[in-house]
Amino acid sequence: MDIERVWTLLDDERNLLLLKNICSGKGVDVNISMLSRLLRKHRNTIKERVTVLLKQGIIDRPVFPFIHLLNEYPLLVVTRADLPQSRKIEQWMKDDERIFASFKIREEEFNTMRLEFHTDLYGHYMWRDSLVKKGVVPSRDTRFPSSVLFFSNKLIVKYEPNIGLKLIEEEK
Repeated sequence: MDIERVWTLLDDERNLLLLKNICSGKGVDVNISMLSRLLRKHRNTIKERVTVLLKQGIIDRPVFPFIHLLNEYPLLVVTRADLPQSRKIEQWMKDDERIFASFKIREEEFNTMRLEFHTDLYGHYMWRDSLVKKGVVPSRDTRFPSSVLFFSNKLIVKYEPNIGLKLIEEEK
């Protein structure tokens, strides 16, 4: 990035107003229409300036989905599991409020990856224990033990809230 170009962009008062409005935290999108009304400039002018700011790397796309979900459930659990492929298991994964997403995978002994949200470790273990007791999933005696990773959503929100989507984009 050309540092001289960056300083030129930041010397322009309208660009600084754009940055202030984009980075204000009031939304998760660059709303060109709203910015054009607030700054009393034509939509095309605002769109061009936002595009330049994005291309120069001065701002990043404001992507931060599910902020309230991450605050409500501060523990993200990524589970790789060996589960029987059945309608009952599939329906349970669709219906369970703690399971955010589930994917079929072929990785080592595992065939399923789940993203789950929990309030804390105790809640996660009690939930998992209840699944075996209710017969929703078979006990560990009859299948390969799951591999579980725990992540603090509080750290994700504090340091880089859109890291998940950035990592997905980098994988493409």
